[in-house]
Amino acid sequence: MIGRIILLMLVAFSGEAAREAAADGAPPGRTLVLGGTEFRGNHSLASAYLLDQLASRPGDPLDSAAMERDLAAVSLAYARNGHPHAAITPAEFRMESDSVRRVISIDEGPRVTVAGLRFSGNRTTKHRVMARLTGLAAPAAFDSRRVELAVKRLVKSGLFASALPPHLEASPGAGPGEEVLVFTVMERPYHGLYGAVGYSQPEGSERGWLAGALSLSLSNIAGTARAFKLDWERPRRENSRLELGYTEPWVLGYPLSAELGAGHRVEDSSYVQTRASALLVVSLGENFSAGFGGGLERVVPGTSQSVGRSLKYSSLWQLRADLRNDDRMGTGLWASTRLEYGRKRYSRPEAQHTLARVWGDAGFLARVWRRLFAYTGLHGRAVSSGEHPVPRPDQFPLGGAGSLRGYFEEQFVADQVAWGTAELRLAADRALSFHPFWDAGYYWDGGRGQRGIRHGYGLGFRLETRIGRVAVDYGLGRDDGLMDGKIHLLLVSEF
Repeated sequence: MIGRIILLMLVAFSGEAAREAAADGAPPGRTLVLGGTEFRGNHSLASAYLLDQLASRPGDPLDSAAMERDLAAVSLAYARNGHPHAAITPAEFRMESDSVRRVISIDEGPRVTVAGLRFSGNRTTKHRVMARLTGLAAPAAFDSRRVELAVKRLVKSGLFASALPPHLEASPGAGPGEEVLVFTVMERPYHGLYGAVGYSQPEGSERGWLAGALSLSLSNIAGTARAFKLDWERPRRENSRLELGYTEPWVLGYPLSAELGAGHRVEDSSYVQTRASALLVVSLGENFSAGFGGGLERVVPGTSQSVGRSLKYSSLWQLRADLRNDDRMGTGLWASTRLEYGRKRYSRPEAQHTLARVWGDAGFLARVWRRLFAYTGLHGRAVSSGEHPVPRPDQFPLGGAGSLRGYFEEQFVADQVAWGTAELRLAADRALSFHPFWDAGYYWDGGRGQRGIRHGYGLGFRLETRIGRVAVDYGLGRDDGLMDGKIHLLLVSEF
């Protein structure tokens, strides 16, 4: 907190007051109470307003801890009203019968106007981007509440590993009371690259094929907070997936972000799916946001002709809540939900169906003891369609590193899937952590008569290195022996 609190008491206030009371004839050992509070030197803030800020009320026991809390409350009131340099000191104590009346002296100092913003530590992020992230405008009267909120916004943006409490500096040539607010940040690696590529050559004269996965993430392009993501995967010759995403943080300079996405998926001889989406996201306060947009999806049948040719138009709706703290581990609660509602049209034979798909996710991380943290996550997906059974392109997968560990990627596909996870994370140091985990999942496919409950458990670790992050989970599924588990590996190079 910007501001100074000067306590001119070398011994506990209760002891001083007790001696003064004894000198005035009050019985020794009696608990002293507060009779009233006066302020001296306050010109900008009325005494009635300052009295409302105090935790102590007439008749409350009076001790040094209560005195410190009240002085801090007065200092904070001045910092919130343009006087960050105010000095608050106890000046006088007077006995009145069996109570003590105190006088608090205030040196308000100059009324400060923030004439400008200055940032240090930002090697990549542009000044105008950081100023927009803080939500502060200059010139403006100093308000410690807005300053504290600006620090939280910088950390929550995800662009910085840390942001120190800012300080005020005099600006050369500035007028009386005009100062510059200086923020100091430490940037984090903005870009990530993960890749695993191999070439498979079957026996005989059959041509080989390229297999693997590639993930590229650019989260602060040219220091503008724009983001781009590319994911490509080809686990088998007949299957491939490509996902593209782009985020524009401020559309035409307004506090409105745009999220654009595109995807192309080939599922062996079943179908080829191509889709595109656009979502506009608006902030609803500091911790909530809402999005709305639309999507287009085309499905072309493969040689098996098991899926019909279709075109789907849909509207997209989204709500997000992020109540996590701005500490290094990100403790706290987050949640999101998304709804897709649209019409699906078939050309051969001609038909139309209404389709609704829902996503729901939530997670909570809490500190149990020092470096020990507990994490719980809940996730659900569901589709409602006029088609029976629901076609595979509209269903949801379950299994693998992102959902149910101990099982193969997308081992189950169904109309409804849900899974939960519980982890106990031990941070050995800032770079290394271990976590035993337990996952439970449920899937239901009404059209095909499939339903099941599965669980997986195991052990994993996370390691932060100078060149990137390594994450390994070893999971065991139902009926798996100790050596029959699945290894879920993630290698991300950050730059």
